[in-house]
Amino acid sequence: MPAMAELRSEQPSNVQQISPLRQQKSADVAWPRLEPGANDAQDGPLAQLDWAAELRAAPGMEAVLGAGALLSPDAVVPPDNLFRTFLAYGLFRDLAYLYDRPGQAVHTLIALGSSVCGHPGLVHGGISATICDETLGALAYMLKRDGALPAGPAFTARLEVDYKKPLPAGSEVCCTARLISVEGRKIWASVQLADKPDGTVFAAGKALFVTARQPAAQAQDGKAPSESAADVHTA
Repeated sequence: MPAMAELRSEQPSNVQQISPLRQQKSADVAWPRLEPGANDAQDGPLAQLDWAAELRAAPGMEAVLGAGALLSPDAVVPPDNLFRTFLAYGLFRDLAYLYDRPGQAVHTLIALGSSVCGHPGLVHGGISATICDETLGALAYMLKRDGALPAGPAFTARLEVDYKKPLPAGSEVCCTARLISVEGRKIWASVQLADKPDGTVFAAGKALFVTARQPAAQAQDGKAPSESAADVHTA
């Protein structure tokens, strides 16, 4: 049996090495604006879903990031990004972020793998909560990018998740986060994990995010702290 250190050093064959320049966060890096399906596997699980195609084609919808871009050697997220790792190890079979600017919402489309269970055959509640948290963080990032929220990285201060129905492993799901209100540095948002938009709900909740205070020097000169594309996953 391989030693634990050897197991930890192994890397899935479908992960390409990230260039050294991409291993560091950069203030001038931004998420790419992709056409629907760009950099994604055209024959991936999500591409086969009618409801996913309809959602991508909705007015004002922006395809932000997909599985192909996350696993690319030029990925704008760091190599320790959680969802990148989930994709690399098959916990997720496919993934796509969509941003609904008019509706101030983010949809995370995910094709789940089979090795994500708590009870046999059922997705672990912690995985569901993580999907909700990442979707909420993506919403905060996109709204900040568009100037709808105060500048600076936002962090999860409180996350409430109510589990409605067991989620079968291997399912395709849509997690939707929507802005509720903003009070200074506090950002309130709702989230719902379902089998499709307006479909069967597996989990629902709300969260409070707090934007980090600006350093005194930046506050005095009016400059906001820089935020990289990877910072969406610190929210």
